[in-house]
Amino acid sequence: MDINKPVVHYLADFPYGDSITIKHLLSHTGGLPNLIPLAWIHLDAEHHNFDEQEFFQSIIQKNAKSQALPGVKFNYSNLGYVILGNLIETVSGTSFKTYVEDHIIAKLAIDNEVLGFTIPHPANHAKGYHPKWSLTNMVLGFFVDKKKFMATTERKWRAFNLFHVNGSAYGGLIGPPMAFVKYIQALLTKDLLISDYYKNCLFEEQFIAKGRKTGMCLSWFKGRLNGHTYYCHAGGGGGYYSEIRIYPELNRGSVIFFNRSGMKDERFFG
Repeated sequence: MDINKPVVHYLADFPYGDSITIKHLLSHTGGLPNLIPLAWIHLDAEHHNFDEQEFFQSIIQKNAKSQALPGVKFNYSNLGYVILGNLIETVSGTSFKTYVEDHIIAKLAIDNEVLGFTIPHPANHAKGYHPKWSLTNMVLGFFVDKKKFMATTERKWRAFNLFHVNGSAYGGLIGPPMAFVKYIQALLTKDLLISDYYKNCLFEEQFIAKGRKTGMCLSWFKGRLNGHTYYCHAGGGGGYYSEIRIYPELNRGSVIFFNRSGMKDERFFG
């Protein structure tokens, strides 16, 4: 794929116009709606029969209007990742999950039961929690069916039943911290996952109108700590929060996992 080409070149039914490029989606500058994905979950028991394509067809149809012209403003959108996943499926002729397993996970020498898109051993899976006495717990009820998705109260915490996010391309990977450590190590290794040329593209900060910096590269946020540039991405929601980070100059990285809710971008400094 040429990331500078319009998305409609590959997805004819893309509803947001013919000016949005793949690069716009990767850098969250395409003007797509920024929807709250807290409700986009299903129980582990429902995972085998869950139809991801059907679910997001409905979401996109209901939110088919752009929020801004492409390249004008930065607006994070999980929906953009859903469409990027569809792009990979259309061009490769295989599912997004299979593509990731074959072209990334296999190169890490990790078994699919260690890092993948299912919960292979529910008894060993970290239970997610949300603080019971909090304003966000009240707000959560507007997005999530608590009777269905939340279990017992343990001290000051409300536990979640095991669940999956509905979109594999915006946060569906499941695995222990050490599996993501191996991913970071592979990304820092020369030519193991992608070439140095494409790494430079991946970690090049993007700009919007009037030359304003976005603080984001191609799906990686940019920051500085103790005089060193780092690139990171975090993800969270009900019951969980995580961040992966790399420092190319130092040839180092970090992985932080929490089994408690995270509702915003949290930067950790040590």
